[in-house]
Amino acid sequence: MLPALRACRSRLGVWLWAGLMFLFLGAVGVWPDGAAAPLNPETRAATHWPLLGIVLLALLALPAWLVSRVARQLVAGLAMAAALYGLQLVLASWFDRGALRYIAVAILVGAGLAVYFPLVWILGGTDREELKSLLRRRRPYTDAA
Repeated sequence: MLPALRACRSRLGVWLWAGLMFLFLGAVGVWPDGAAAPLNPETRAATHWPLLGIVLLALLALPAWLVSRVARQLVAGLAMAAALYGLQLVLASWFDRGALRYIAVAILVGAGLAVYFPLVWILGGTDREELKSLLRRRRPYTDAA
């Protein structure tokens, strides 16, 4: 139930932001004025849409959509980057030696995965089933015919 509530919260935030941007564009005069009545299909307002206003609304609403989609994954990615940077400092001497270099890279990759995926899951950027589907082996395409 919690993922569904988070999704509703994100969608509500996006639509509230888009509504505020719509009101802002109306306040600066991008939208045409008219009577507070149903729109007559033969009027200019019904046949010639304000393309500039629609494009501006889409551009102004885009950051809210990106934040609602990407914020949790960015937090997990930043935590992973911090962990990798710290590990790289600890393992710096290993990168100068031949075979230990490969072990150090394997430790860095494992640590990155160990930090990123649990954080994305805890922060609600994805759910367990989606993570399992990413890690599941896929069979190569076979032609039945």
